[in-house]
Amino acid sequence: MELIGAKIRSFKTVTSDMNDSGSESIGQPKKVKIPHYQRPYRWEEENITRLLDDWHAEQSNSYFSGSIVTVSSSSDATRPHELIDGQQRFTTIYLANYVRFMITRIAIRQAINSNRQLDIAPLFDKLIDSAIYVFSSQNSEGTIKSYFSDIKDRVIESISDDDPENGLEHYCSAVGLPSMMVEADDEYDSEHLTKYSEFLDKFDLSLSYDRSSFNYTFRKVLSHTCFKMSDQSYISLINDTPIEASIEETYCTAIKVIFNNFNEMSDQNKKPYDKAKEILALIERFLDEVKVCVIQTGNEKDAYTLFEVLNDRSLALDDLDLIKNQFYKSFVLANPSMDDKKVDVLLQSLDEQWVDNIYSKCSESAKKLTTYLAVTYITGNTDIVYNSNEGYRNAISEYLSEKKKYDCSDIKKHFNIFESCRKFIDIFGVTFKSKDLKAIDSEYSDFSVLHKAVHFLIASKQEGVLAGLVAYVLNYINTKNSGLSKCPFDIDRVTKILEKMLNDDCPSNISHQATYFWRTSMLAKSAKEPRDLAVSCISMNSADSTVLSRPIPYHKNLNKDFLLWLDGWRYGNNNLKIRILFTRLIKLDLDESQNTLLSRSIGLKFDVSNLQVDHLEARNIDENNSESYFEHEERNFYVEGLGNMMPLPSKENREKSNAPMKSCFDYIADSGFPDNHFLVRKTREIYEEDENRNVVTGAPNELFFTKRKELIKELFVKSIELDFS
Repeated sequence: MELIGAKIRSFKTVTSDMNDSGSESIGQPKKVKIPHYQRPYRWEEENITRLLDDWHAEQSNSYFSGSIVTVSSSSDATRPHELIDGQQRFTTIYLANYVRFMITRIAIRQAINSNRQLDIAPLFDKLIDSAIYVFSSQNSEGTIKSYFSDIKDRVIESISDDDPENGLEHYCSAVGLPSMMVEADDEYDSEHLTKYSEFLDKFDLSLSYDRSSFNYTFRKVLSHTCFKMSDQSYISLINDTPIEASIEETYCTAIKVIFNNFNEMSDQNKKPYDKAKEILALIERFLDEVKVCVIQTGNEKDAYTLFEVLNDRSLALDDLDLIKNQFYKSFVLANPSMDDKKVDVLLQSLDEQWVDNIYSKCSESAKKLTTYLAVTYITGNTDIVYNSNEGYRNAISEYLSEKKKYDCSDIKKHFNIFESCRKFIDIFGVTFKSKDLKAIDSEYSDFSVLHKAVHFLIASKQEGVLAGLVAYVLNYINTKNSGLSKCPFDIDRVTKILEKMLNDDCPSNISHQATYFWRTSMLAKSAKEPRDLAVSCISMNSADSTVLSRPIPYHKNLNKDFLLWLDGWRYGNNNLKIRILFTRLIKLDLDESQNTLLSRSIGLKFDVSNLQVDHLEARNIDENNSESYFEHEERNFYVEGLGNMMPLPSKENREKSNAPMKSCFDYIADSGFPDNHFLVRKTREIYEEDENRNVVTGAPNELFFTKRKELIKELFVKSIELDFS
């Protein structure tokens, strides 16, 4: 790693170069530039206030506020420092110095106007000291220091010549202040802002962005922000920024919060001019006492490595920004000769897509799933763990580092994949509450098997398996529709394809792959087998695949484990699978031979989402009617097993409560469940054919539970093997 050095520094020495040994070379401050791939300024009132409060509470001459990573070239004095990490903190401190400059600017006017001669020269020194960190050291007007020094000399000379009015007029003209002094005048604010905007146009700021749109926004806010004060009125903020974007509001809020905090720290009983001087002293202390660890590197790659390491422990930078910045960084570094304006336009459009289309108006769960599915498909990485933000970034970083080229179409494709994953979630109605009910509704619906598989996997908390299925779906879109649109993963086309997949005209290979995932997850005794299938799918169907793999089948030997699981299943142990399988059986019928299941439409008189799986023979005995209940030394084994389970709507299930078995068929009939449905018919046959049941009380025998369990097991397996695609 090309680490030039690391030093604890204050704001004024952040850009001083270090040599390889880490020693300083302090000269004129350099410009600080924020690269294309960095996000905009986003600190809110809470972040700024915390920094100022923590410093103020420190009560010492040094407060450490974190680290800053820059790229610097000590051999090129004209090259700006590229700020790779610490932008939010540095920009906040920069704005504090800007507030200092603006308050000093009006304080000098008051000192001249009130003939406070002893204050004028010291205030000018403060103005120059702040200006050289606000503006770039070299402008069309000469150096910043010489520009303001000349104004100082002219003003002091005018006062010496007993002509303070001439000095005041020259000063106001030179620093963009109105010539009129009546601040209460209705026209004052607008003239002040107009004059200052003209003044600001002469200079470059020492803090800039590679992205011209960010520069425009930053200058726009500064040019619409001024302070005013008189001997009779305290400092107040003038701001008429026309807010067109959230970033503009963020800058405006930051300036306001910085000023308000320092204003509150000062003595509220002092006169306006003296209070202004105290605020300036507080800001000067802040700029001197707040320290950062400046880490200077010689190249962007090393700086970005440090950036990622440091931000693994930081809550200040949103993980989605870190992920997005991976793509921006690779694009900017891979296209060094591309016109800056073109880069800016592209990244601005991608920003809008990221914020407005991909991650807007969705829950945190939807954001996480969108990111996981997209990163998995783009990288083809099978080691990523769901909900592991660091894993996402590492996978993207590794994937992009191996790219020999990364042009406009590449980055646009990747962002469209993110949006396609969001579209998938929305179109398929993925929810993160009441997931079991959604999966049951889907199973009973006429939606495609893909829809059923998606909701079953979500309800089963198998996002890692879903990633394999989605990778197959996305690769179908990528390979089957290549060449049909100039834009890879054209969102309109993706939307139409996904909407078709929602219904019965889902492509056959998608239906088969979805069926294999559904069966594997249903039959497997753990998440390993379905995850293995997902890994195979991801490995063969990533964003860089040129062909769609054939549907990867499930292992038939899972049936044995499944039957063993059903044998040992007890009520309350993964009821979801059992509820879904009973729901599946409701939609089926037996053929004339009574051996083959057939799909059919039946008219249920209840909402399937209210369907519950519960006991035929009550688990609790009514002691007043105990002779009507099944009695056995292993009663719990039989009653809690699969042979005693039946789907019933919640209302009838509650009403049935602890009623004995002989009453259950009445509740089934009242529920709206078709009396001739084979589930009811077969259950009744087994019950009535039980020669050992008590014909007087209706209490069943253990043979009923054993026979019915074997029936349900057989029906479940047949229903799983039935091709719904």
